[in-house]
Amino acid sequence: YRQCASLEQDHGIRISRQTLVDALMASGNLMQALVKPLKADLLAGGYIQADETTVPVQSAAVRGRNHRGYLWQYGRPGGPVVFDFQMGRSREGPKTLLQGFQGWLQSDGYSAYAQLGEGIRHAGCLVHARRYYFEAAQLSPTAPEPREMLGLFAQIYAVEEEAREAGLLPPARLELRQARSRPLMETLKRRASEIHKAALPSSKIGEACAYTLSQWERLEQFLNDGILEADNNLCENGMRPIALG
Repeated sequence: YRQCASLEQDHGIRISRQTLVDALMASGNLMQALVKPLKADLLAGGYIQADETTVPVQSAAVRGRNHRGYLWQYGRPGGPVVFDFQMGRSREGPKTLLQGFQGWLQSDGYSAYAQLGEGIRHAGCLVHARRYYFEAAQLSPTAPEPREMLGLFAQIYAVEEEAREAGLLPPARLELRQARSRPLMETLKRRASEIHKAALPSSKIGEACAYTLSQWERLEQFLNDGILEADNNLCENGMRPIALG
């Protein structure tokens, strides 16, 4: 609708919405040929980041409103990206697409990404863990614990920024992380455990610490392999245009 209005207003060209929709669908059908080789490249790469977002779907099964579908993104940093549409958010979507994959799967803590295959190793996302402390700091601006934890995250990301600006390859990035980030992560875990014991489980800071500790084995994997990013941000950024509509 917006494209039709813009074409007519800016260029004096009248094209029906149906014509534009037909052209879009035809282009999409032609590009299906790219999906198979992209997926094969992705699955052979040994490292995949995954994320998902909602998308409204017109469906005869739902009356009076749109059905909530999901668009899943699977990508390798610097490599191919594949989007997969599913009507739901169950494990069947990633399980089917990632069938036969062996290597690192980096995602948030959503349970659908678990138990997808024996050859899959899981890495977590520091940004998701940090987000809980950010929310706790917004709710209680004067509380010292959220600010302390955010400060530790900032120091960890300062190391990541240093590695990125220096253009370090995975072996050198891993060495830098071992020297600088591992002590910071150890402090992060220790403080999360101490704060968690003293906080109410239902409080924001309590929830933040609980998530950090429950995901710890995955969160620290970037310290063990220099190919891994510290977070899922590249994948999340790829989903943002969809989430924004």
